[in-house]
Amino acid sequence: MGGGSSGFRYIPFGSGRRSCAGVHLTERLMKYVLASFLHCFEWKLADGEGGVVDFADEFALLIKKKRSLIAVPTPRLLARPELLA
Repeated sequence: MGGGSSGFRYIPFGSGRRSCAGVHLTERLMKYVLASFLHCFEWKLADGEGGVVDFADEFALLIKKKRSLIAVPTPRLLARPELLA
């Protein structure tokens, strides 16, 4: 796999003694970022999805969906300024 003796090619926060000091802050902050996206946008399935989410998966080293989910965000809070207060 190359990229060092441990075999990892991509480690965004480093590892060992020289790892990023902000990794714990980032892990906690991600919950709030996701909540903000869910709150600030109206989410709909893309055209052609048929209004049904396909939960079928395929097994490999990681389990992944057979068909990618495509969600289209539309701003929700800009249309209703009373929600911003």
